[in-house]
Amino acid sequence: MKYFFKVFGIVAIIAIVGLLMIGCPPSDTDLGNEETTGSGKYNGKDVLGNSYSLSVGSDASRAAVKGDRYSMDVTTRDGNTKTSKGTVTGINNDGTLVLKPDNGEAFTAMADGFTLNSVAGTDGGMANITFDNNSKIRPRTFNEIHLRATRWENGLISGEHWGSGMSILVRDFPTNVYELSEEGNYSITLSGISNAALNFGAIEIQGLKNGNWNYLGGGDIASSIPANTNFERKIQIQANTWDAAIDLNLMNYDEIILQFTNVMRINDPNHPEYDKNNGTIPANIPNGQIMATIRNFKISLKDDDMEELLGNMGDYSFGYQEDGLSIEYKQAVWKLSPANIATAKQGARFEFIVLEEVFVPGEIPHARLDFIWQDPVRGLWWQDQTTISEWDETESKWVLNGDAFIWDAQNKKYSIDLSKVIKDNQFNTASELNFIIALWGYGAEPAKNVGQLRITGANLIVAPKPTAGNIGNYSYGYEEDGLTVKYSQAVWYLPEDSLAAAQTAGSKLKIVFNGDTLTDIHPHLALVYQDIDNQNWWEGQTVLCNWNVDTSQYDYHNGVGYDSAAKTLTIPLDSVFNDNYSAFQAVTEANLVLAMFYPDTNINNLQMVSVNIVPAD
Repeated sequence: MKYFFKVFGIVAIIAIVGLLMIGCPPSDTDLGNEETTGSGKYNGKDVLGNSYSLSVGSDASRAAVKGDRYSMDVTTRDGNTKTSKGTVTGINNDGTLVLKPDNGEAFTAMADGFTLNSVAGTDGGMANITFDNNSKIRPRTFNEIHLRATRWENGLISGEHWGSGMSILVRDFPTNVYELSEEGNYSITLSGISNAALNFGAIEIQGLKNGNWNYLGGGDIASSIPANTNFERKIQIQANTWDAAIDLNLMNYDEIILQFTNVMRINDPNHPEYDKNNGTIPANIPNGQIMATIRNFKISLKDDDMEELLGNMGDYSFGYQEDGLSIEYKQAVWKLSPANIATAKQGARFEFIVLEEVFVPGEIPHARLDFIWQDPVRGLWWQDQTTISEWDETESKWVLNGDAFIWDAQNKKYSIDLSKVIKDNQFNTASELNFIIALWGYGAEPAKNVGQLRITGANLIVAPKPTAGNIGNYSYGYEEDGLTVKYSQAVWYLPEDSLAAAQTAGSKLKIVFNGDTLTDIHPHLALVYQDIDNQNWWEGQTVLCNWNVDTSQYDYHNGVGYDSAAKTLTIPLDSVFNDNYSAFQAVTEANLVLAMFYPDTNINNLQMVSVNIVPAD
């Protein structure tokens, strides 16, 4: 099967030629180069939301003919519009226009009625559209895919299939893969509605480098796809690890595509075991004719060994370059849900975990990271760009850029205080928001893909309300993954003087509440310390108080007391930690954790207003 897929990777779609009006019967009329662009309009969108509007034909009463002028507007998601003008140089018998810009190479446009369904190259692959200002774009994938008749030969080997050509760009769809490997477990999931049955489907991954396509992997679609029915299929992909000359790093290619084929015939005299005999394409059907159209097309490329991202932000997508169309692989973009938008506007913390070891101070490799927010509705695409971390050449070490950022080396987690990095007042009035982490440098070389960080999760949380006292404000605890928040825990990091006070015999922790909390909600509380240096994260757990339903009163640990008038809970640390107190006195860096197990999961409901460590009476 390896050789079978490699053969397919060489195939190219035959150029589209012919004469036919869009949506109308064939015309023998050739009007020459009319300077007036027609009023017939065809509108469409690609899968990323960019809009395309094609005007062609002399007026609304007739469709295009060879020699007509055309004008195509491409409007990107940020509202910027660019225009390409030129001439219709050909029309295929399936209605595909061949359009030649005045200052660039030809491309094709496929329309149905008044809908523009695809924009591609003249060989059925990718187009490069030149605009009037001489800038260029590569149109993204449309959500309608055409499988065209293709007959091919490669020496003694020949075959036939219905193929999508090089028109499906991988990075227009969800993916967590930037490099294939022999050990990887990869799959492609595709869905849509085909107007024809596809009984012999296959998928292959192709990479464009130095003008040539390289076969990177592929797989068979195990079951048939029926006509006119919503379908979804998952295909296991075998990477091309048998050809040592093939580079499997997707980032080293100009573009990565997926070719979708319905295989009819393969003949290989040298390897008859690879032959396929599923029928043939009738002789009266020319190469390039559309054999099937898939609407609502969606596809994804995934590494099945990678788990879903943790946290409430979901998965990220890649960013875009300045033209609004070209993918920028160095950016991880999260589109915030309405709930997360509300959270972000409350002065929240944005946290994300990375697995790659790029943050060891004084060592290489190192990374430069930026945080950016976007307002996609108003086209505000680059607000409050702030450097999170970078390499300090003077001191030859990796550094954080200010107190807005915290690096948790144990969990490999960044925390960003949004209130300190977001200054633009338009943030609070934005109805949609994107957050971006951009990886610009990676070791001695520029970054290629933000996936090199191996981001495993991102979370957006609102910090607890500040409390008075000598040990500072508390933060929330975390599950073992280091990212999922445990709102039932209040964690205080003890500064050096506070830790010394807590380790002094007879010292007490005093918590003052806003109301008579213990009486009102009967919480079940416990105290724990964390030995940070030795990574002991749950030491000396002691129940402080527990509501006894049989006696309708609290059971307190020895020495713990509650003054309902003063609304104060007093906790003697030596008594509470008991046998663990000597171990606690030996730690050099510590957290104190107050955990609430009942009746509520949110520690904020205790309404703590001050927390202090006080000496013995």
